[in-house]
Amino acid sequence: MNQDLLEKMKDYSDVRIMNTIQQANNFDPEIVEVAKHIAAEKGLTSPERMHMFEQRAKYLSMAKEQINNGVEPELIKKSLMDHGADELFAVEVLGEAARTMTVGGKRVEEKESSGPSIWTILFVIFVVVRIILRMARN
Repeated sequence: MNQDLLEKMKDYSDVRIMNTIQQANNFDPEIVEVAKHIAAEKGLTSPERMHMFEQRAKYLSMAKEQINNGVEPELIKKSLMDHGADELFAVEVLGEAARTMTVGGKRVEEKESSGPSIWTILFVIFVVVRIILRMARN
């Protein structure tokens, strides 16, 4: 087993690990085997956990509906747990619901920084232009 891949995938969420296993035909066989190993190690393959993952869409829908109704996150988590989710799974579903909601027809997502900001880019362009102008004067 590829140890680098194993270490990398240990940081994956339980949902991502289970999706990899359930959608095995979309992934390299080695990735699926590592996901199965991690799932077994984390105890994700127990009947109770498997049932939670099968019901994930229902939990996600419940969480989004409650978010829309202004319910506090702790109460949403408790509600998910009352319907059979364990605490870690409820937190993951709640986080996913918050990241992927649509409000007024627009999708709400956390914006991840994927590089330098526009201000950094503009500053670099400004500095380069100044250097070029100084070189042109000399």
